[in-house]
Amino acid sequence: MRSKTKARSKKQQSGPADVDPWREILADPEIMSRRTPADLETDDIASDGDAAWFLAHPGERMRARHPLNGEFAWATPSGCDCYAVLVFEVAPGVRARGPLFRPLAPSEVN
Repeated sequence: MRSKTKARSKKQQSGPADVDPWREILADPEIMSRRTPADLETDDIASDGDAAWFLAHPGERMRARHPLNGEFAWATPSGCDCYAVLVFEVAPGVRARGPLFRPLAPSEVN
């Protein structure tokens, strides 16, 4: 009985916190090759804006915002739209960004 409890505890510890949703995207050279100089410029602009926001809001550790025009376009799945970006400040000056996608309605598909 005790070993099952330990096994569950270990399983619970390796839950969602250990899952990297970007692992598959970042490991796929075809997806990563879609990034253009414009994407890198957009990343820089977004990073600068997020840095300024966290400096102006020192007690905050998370921010949800609208994506910049073209932000995460390279990672957006077909038939989806990036409708928000979550930004986490994990340490002063160290941030992580992640997109939130939504499926497009049939009327929105070109």
